[in-house]
Parts: sequence; structure tokens; C-alpha cells
Amino acid sequence: MKKGKVSWSRLVIIANLIVLAVLTGGMYARLVELTSQITYLQDTTNIILSDVDGMESVITQTLQEENGMVEHYSIRVEDMNFAADTCDVSVYMIPKEYTDNTRISVYFGTNECPLKKDGYAYSGEITLPLEKSFDGNLTFLFADGKKKNTEVYSNYDGIQTFLDEVLSGSTEASPKYEDNILSVKGDAIYALTGKDRYEFERFELVAEWNGRKVWREDLIREKTEDEPVRTGYEPEATEAVSGAVVKAPVDGMSGSAAFAFEYEPKAAGQLRLYLRAVTVEKYRFEYDLLRASLEEAKDAVGEPDGDGAEEDGGMPGLRLNEESVERGGSYIVYDRKGGKRVLQ
Repeated sequence: MKKGKVSWSRLVIIANLIVLAVLTGGMYARLVELTSQITYLQDTTNIILSDVDGMESVITQTLQEENGMVEHYSIRVEDMNFAADTCDVSVYMIPKEYTDNTRISVYFGTNECPLKKDGYAYSGEITLPLEKSFDGNLTFLFADGKKKNTEVYSNYDGIQTFLDEVLSGSTEASPKYEDNILSVKGDAIYALTGKDRYEFERFELVAEWNGRKVWREDLIREKTEDEPVRTGYEPEATEAVSGAVVKAPVDGMSGSAAFAFEYEPKAAGQLRLYLRAVTVEKYRFEYDLLRASLEEAKDAVGEPDGDGAEEDGGMPGLRLNEESVERGGSYIVYDRKGGKRVLQ
């Protein structure tokens, strides 16, 4: 039997391939490790750069405040006029330095509001377009003889009224009409927020029949029973409420309220169920939850009602128009003069 001869060149090639494979595996592992380290360094660098940007912004703002001419200022919306689409704004400012000859004005865009000196402070009022933003364009002008200086506030966030963010709600309740009684029973979900702008002395769930208030429920009284009582409130004349007492004003509340409403209509008409919030300043917010209509049913006869009864002693009955049932709807705000602004 013939023995095979071992090829030394083949052994050398195999050995080299093994060494190469080992070296390649080691290099790949090292490459993965290096890639991971580079990624970590990049993430760390991005964090450092972000921190530096933040520090630079803070330092810049601090230097502007320290080197600026304004010690303190405040701007407040005093009144809104929806008919004219304007708002009255008051400005209060304390300068760091001034003389008896210092004249100061504040500019909202190109709208100038001269400020009058009162002791160590300056104040003034101006009428501006409602809901217009003056972001990044609030300028104080200081004039003392021929010397004039300006200070611009780029981080000023505008004249905020937050009208569209104050009140919202919903209900899944369905109206029923049985035995001449229109009723709605269920839960009303609500969210009321002052946005650091409004306080509310009244918050109610209201029902209107053909535009006349026929029922309401005081949500502040129901949800804030432990708060101090503020007396002297006279409610509007309705069929359901008398001698109501309202708690101290609230700056907001949210949740749900169970309710049960019943009304006996005498003729066809429309029901409107809505949330109503009244601020301490007497702005009024109304958010529709439900609308439904009753219509005459020519094929039905209801109870006699004296005047208007037909010759046979009966009168046309009523029935709920199922197609008229609408959830949601209008969101309306009224200013202190009764001006109306429909937001949705």
C-alpha cells in the first residue's frame, strides 16, 4: 500500500490562511470597538455642543439684562372689543436709570405707546389689533435730549388672549321626548382653563329652549364644596335655580358632571345645551354640547292646551326630530360690552 506524501507548501498555505483568518477576526472586533467608541464620542460631542449653546444663550440673555436699560416691565390686556377687533393694553416699566428729561416710548411693531413718568416708574396705554402677534418686535425707546437708545426684546411672546384655549367639552347623552316631556340625562365632560389670564366666578351647564334659559347647574358649586363661600351673588332668573351661592373664583377646572334635565315644551322649538363660563372681568365663554329640535307631528294629537286648541279639543303633538340632534357646535366668546366672537 502506497503512502501519500505531505506537501509542505500546502501546509504553509493552510497555516497562512488560518493566521490570516485569526488576524481578520481580531481586526473586525477591533473595528467594531473603534466604531462604537467613535459613536459614543460623537454623541458626547453633540451633548457638549448643545450645553455650550444653552450656556451661550443664558449668558447672552444675562448680559443683555445686566447691560440693558430696563429694570422691569409688564404688559397686560385690559379690555377687548370684538366689534372693533381691538384690545386695550397697559404697559408698566421701571428703568434702571433716568433723569427728569428722560422720555420713554414702547413700540409694538410700528405702533408707538408713549409712557408717562409716575415717580420712579413709567406707564401708558395703547389700543392694538386683537390677536395680532408682535413677537420679536417689542422695542423700548429712551430719549434724553439729543441722545437716543433702544432696547429690543426678541423673546417677547406677544399679546396673548388665549380665547380659543379657555373652554371645551362634550357629551354622549341623547335627548328623549316622551309623555310631553323633553329630557336629557348623562355626563358632561369639560375642561376650563384660565391660562394665567382669567379667573372665573361662574361656570355652569345651561339649557336653552328657543333662546330662553330654562335650566342650569352650577359646576363650581358642585366641584368645589370645600372652598370658602362668597355671598352676594344673584343668579339670573330661570325656572330651575333660586338662591344659588357661588364659591370663590377659580382659575380652572376639568372633569365630568352627571346631569338630568327635563322640560315640558308648549310648542315646537330647539333645545341648546352648553357650557358657560363667566370671568371676574365679565367676559363670557359658551361652548355647545348638544342641540336638538322638536317638530309638530301632524299624525299625533297631544293634550288640549286651551288657547290654540283645534275644534275637536286637541292640538298637533310634538316629536323629536332625530336628524336635528347635533353634538358639539359653536364656541362663542362675548366681550364686556356684549360683542360676539365665534371661534368655531
